[in-house]
Amino acid sequence: MGWNKVSEKEIPFGEEVIAFNEKWIDEDFNPNGTRVGFIQADGFISATWNNEDDCYDTCYEEGDDYYKGVSGIPGMDAYHKQFAKPNMPTHWMKMPTHP
Repeated sequence: MGWNKVSEKEIPFGEEVIAFNEKWIDEDFNPNGTRVGFIQADGFISATWNNEDDCYDTCYEEGDDYYKGVSGIPGMDAYHKQFAKPNMPTHWMKMPTHP
């Protein structure tokens, strides 16, 4: 069981996987750049840590995990777009099974 490149091997539809994208690396909250998620008809569904609210947020659209700023007003204006992260992984692996 190892890492697969998304460009070489598709993520199995509806199957939970461990995913990676170098742009997901965050020194404090995600030093490995990994997420658990699954692919469905409208894209890759995963979660990312929201330190401001102390919870996980669901990501399901490309570039939807961005810094919302102090205003908390959602939207992808030019300022927020610079913080946008891709939602699709570049690599994935099957979830390990329990012992």
